[in-house]
Amino acid sequence: MQRIIEEIKGCLEHQYYFAALILALAIPDVCLSFEKSKDKKLKCYSQWCHRWFDTDFDVDVAVVYALRCSMMHSLNNNVEEQPAYKQYKKEKVLIDSRKEEFRFFIPGSDLQNRIQYFQENSQSVKHELCISRLIYQIIDAYEKFQAAYPDFSYTCGENWI
Repeated sequence: MQRIIEEIKGCLEHQYYFAALILALAIPDVCLSFEKSKDKKLKCYSQWCHRWFDTDFDVDVAVVYALRCSMMHSLNNNVEEQPAYKQYKKEKVLIDSRKEEFRFFIPGSDLQNRIQYFQENSQSVKHELCISRLIYQIIDAYEKFQAAYPDFSYTCGENWI
């Protein structure tokens, strides 16, 4: 897995943000497949993210999963079209009926930029998240996972030369 992490960081260094994002969004799936064998209660991507993401990351993990689905299957960031996001919104409306909007942006020249903008009023809540912040959040989560499961190993497959 270290090779994948290095490739993600290399993509960020060369400003290949979409490639870095797609690789990063795949990491929880790989870790989840290993962790499920250890913890039968762990069922989904969102649970894995909730377990390993920093508590100060204030984008709901259901939104991260919706972004993963959108990027992996359609190469776009339109989370609102994803069934996972629609379910999230349905549950969220019961608690907070304000309109919620998520936008993702590519950082400027600062690759370590981990900015998130958050605006709210009585009618809406708007989140704007720098994708490098999400990417580094996933890398940090993986590193915590790796520390908790030192027996975890990942290979890209047997057919690579």
